[in-house]
Amino acid sequence: MMRRSLFWLVNFAPVFMPALSPSMETGTVVEWKKNIGELIKEGDVFCTIQTDKAVVDYTNTFDAGYLAKIYCQNGQSAPVAKTIAVMVDDEADVGKANEFTPEDGGEEPAAEPEAAPAAPAAAAPSGASAEAPDVSFAPVFMPALSPSMETGTVVEWKKKVGEFVKEGDVFCTIQTDKAVVDYTNTFDAGYLAKIYCQNGQSAPVAKTIGLLVTEEGDISQVANYYPEDAVGAPEAGAAAAPAAAAAPAKAAAGGSVPRYGGSLDAAVHASGPSVIRIAAGLSDAALAQIVPTGKGGRFRKSDFVGQKGFDYNETVPLVGRSSGAAAPAAAKAAAPTPAAAAATGSGKVYNVVLRATPVKGKVDDTVLLGQLIASMPIPKKKVNKA
Repeated sequence: MMRRSLFWLVNFAPVFMPALSPSMETGTVVEWKKNIGELIKEGDVFCTIQTDKAVVDYTNTFDAGYLAKIYCQNGQSAPVAKTIAVMVDDEADVGKANEFTPEDGGEEPAAEPEAAPAAPAAAAPSGASAEAPDVSFAPVFMPALSPSMETGTVVEWKKKVGEFVKEGDVFCTIQTDKAVVDYTNTFDAGYLAKIYCQNGQSAPVAKTIGLLVTEEGDISQVANYYPEDAVGAPEAGAAAAPAAAAAPAKAAAGGSVPRYGGSLDAAVHASGPSVIRIAAGLSDAALAQIVPTGKGGRFRKSDFVGQKGFDYNETVPLVGRSSGAAAPAAAKAAAPTPAAAAATGSGKVYNVVLRATPVKGKVDDTVLLGQLIASMPIPKKKVNKA
């Protein structure tokens, strides 16, 4: 990585473009973590390098020194083993960096361009719709990858539209306010159906940057779907006219918003603990205004963006559910006891989640531990032969 050479009694140490993967031939400097004149100790990170595989930290594994000159600026590329910077042992020798000429003909650093604003998100095409399609899909949000992160920039999408994204696969690499980080799928697998935030574009945290669908055949169904919180979504005013025209059509047809089980309570209970927690702080009137976008009329957590309690750390007073709502067929088959009904009316969130069930039996941990110990082989003592 580094080679010592004496020139005019100054100890220069070239910093070469490393081979950070077996197939890497060229690397691109994403960001220098050290400035000229700074001390780089052993183990410090010079910069982050975009290889043919991923974005990797380039760490100093040799002696400490002062960064004297940078030949390969942020965003520039260089072949493996090309000189990208030079270090000196003494801080006073930083100003003598121009006396060093790399043996591999390293080019002079280009004038650092003025910081350009991040590329704006592309506007939604004509014909885009904010109405959720009747397919099972899941939005991909811009994650908060550091405590102080407010906006992220997509460096590179690792998956293309139509590709299957398994749990643990990397969606893309994100430039945060600290570093470049892999954005990994920690939820259910699906097919990447749409990308709203392209490479080089930025988006605020929690903004929709992509879309997953469960079935590969549903990719075409979301081609013109732009959620209201998506990057590049149509302005609210532009979407108001189609929405206003669609509302009377639905009313004339005599239809209503389809909900799982035919009621708000059934849809909330079938939508998971996150939805139940948020719904516990909303009134029936507020819930009735929220259109479920999940499969079969279920709610998604993303349906509650901007509502009280969406942020897990926000403290929201609980609202008791009204007893006048129609009960689903499943609830009729298993009606709650008077005590349970009274507890539910008190507005306690755990009474919304849990229902009383008979205890089938008790398990004694001591008995299980005894059985485990009894099944373990006892090691024999080794006898030293005289």
